[in-house]
Amino acid sequence: MRCLEPMIITEILRLKEMHLTYREIAEATDVSKTTVGEIINKC
Repeated sequence: MRCLEPMIITEILRLKEMHLTYREIAEATDVSKTTVGEIINKC
């Protein structure tokens, strides 16, 4: 997992709470689906 800014991590978690898919979150934040999944699973 690459090092991300805290604001991006916060945005990923916010979008997940809005019930977006990993793909939609990845497109919105310009990170990979894998990275999205890793962040969500660790938080």
